[in-house]
Amino acid sequence: METDPRVERLRALVGEATFDERFERVREAGAGGMGRVLEAIDRPSGRRIAVKILTGRALPDRQRFTAEAEILEGLAHPNIVGYVAHGTTDAGEPYLAMDWLDGESLAARLRRGPVTIDEAIALARQLGAALAYAHGRGVVHRDLKPSNVMLVGGSLDDVRLIDFGVAKGEGRDLTHTGQLIGTPGYMAPEQALGRRGIDGRADLFALGCTLYEALTGASPFPGHEVMEVLARLLLHEPPAIAGLVPTVPPRLAALLDALLAKEPEARLADAGVVVAEAEALAQARRAGDLAAQALRPSWAAPAGAVAPAVTVRARPRRSPWPRRVGVAAALAVAAAVAGVALVEVAPRRPAPPQCDFDVRTGCAARCATGDGDACFYLGEAQALGRNGQVVDAAAALASYRRGCALASGRACTRAGTRLLDAADAGDADARAAAAEVLERGCALGSGSTCRRLGLEHLAPKGRLAPDDQIAYRALTSACRGGDYPSCWLLAGLREGGRGSAAERAAADEVIAAACAAGAKHRVCGDGAAAPTP
Repeated sequence: METDPRVERLRALVGEATFDERFERVREAGAGGMGRVLEAIDRPSGRRIAVKILTGRALPDRQRFTAEAEILEGLAHPNIVGYVAHGTTDAGEPYLAMDWLDGESLAARLRRGPVTIDEAIALARQLGAALAYAHGRGVVHRDLKPSNVMLVGGSLDDVRLIDFGVAKGEGRDLTHTGQLIGTPGYMAPEQALGRRGIDGRADLFALGCTLYEALTGASPFPGHEVMEVLARLLLHEPPAIAGLVPTVPPRLAALLDALLAKEPEARLADAGVVVAEAEALAQARRAGDLAAQALRPSWAAPAGAVAPAVTVRARPRRSPWPRRVGVAAALAVAAAVAGVALVEVAPRRPAPPQCDFDVRTGCAARCATGDGDACFYLGEAQALGRNGQVVDAAAALASYRRGCALASGRACTRAGTRLLDAADAGDADARAAAAEVLERGCALGSGSTCRRLGLEHLAPKGRLAPDDQIAYRALTSACRGGDYPSCWLLAGLREGGRGSAAERAAADEVIAAACAAGAKHRVCGDGAAAPTP
């Protein structure tokens, strides 16, 4: 069998103790086509570890495994999985021992719905710190994505970057020009084009994709097939984050724009800036400093960064890439992916069926692939125990919140109402989360969500902080959109003398328009009574 000196060197790394003498096997935690993972005890330290064992015999696989082990050996950071040892087992199989991490991946967490803004900021700070450390040591991860981010204990306050299997380090790059490394949907455009010289800016693009998905619950470049994903990646801008999550601070939106710039020269080049911005945002939110959260800075990378120093420009509405990369080129790149072993390719699958209140008609599948209304229907079934679903309030809320993130206004209404129903009197976090999803649904143009938002801000029965200004804004928006119950709630506010003169005048205008459109109510002259909020 063909050998390589770097692979053979593994045999010298075990030391005096053999693999079985040093490691006490607990169980097999997982297995795949290339190897398996054991849970074990490291006898010298007594700590639990994960041991990845390569069972493939092909020389390129062993070379990549060795490179991963050597790269990880040189990294020691609280936000990167800890290295323990590497070498060969008694059977001659290469192994890599790392810290055992109890918790879940970010991908698993996002299947339950988006994270909060504060959680996204914490995620940005920790991943930014991990990348800044790695880039400072000449290491580019090249496959940052939610499934390669572990939440220790299930908390976004303790994040670890894992899987350096395709990372590039000093003198350790086993790829060649034209070979695609990474995962479609998270790889930078220059990676998708198979270019050489990929640097830390590719990781920062992947970080932008990961944060975007964490906040919205949806990929910035969605698609069922690789060709569709890469075409979107190369030729289209993702929907603006502010349009999907209106409560995102402008400063955080600007940071995402800088990370997601398609041209490497226009992209944020220094992960340390991500850390500084995340810390500044966290401090501004704790202090309630709206001015600091509204800043839209222009950043420059410091001298000595992995990537050349650049000034990051605001991302243009229309990308320059379509002028430089034709559709045919994008599709040719996508078609070439099928022959590249290192690219994670989703299998071809038919479009999921339509769904309605009978969730057996495909709602779960459609929700998983980005249909917000399907998530609403799924949540309804989970909440009520219909169509074979077990009553599960937590699962229902997760489905509603995912539906809201995917632009289903009625899912936002349900999510906000259920959060308020479940909130204790002093549960400020649940109330803040409820206000956030109701604001989002209202911004999406959902009349029922705007009505609920307005009612919850009205004293004395509302469960959010009394605020006539928000109530007027929400009810006016709903009435203007044709939600007549909101018009009559607005009439009650108006007749009660609440709000400013400008707000009452705006209410008169939209109520008059509703009456002219054929609405029936006392204020329109049909004798019906006006409601009292």
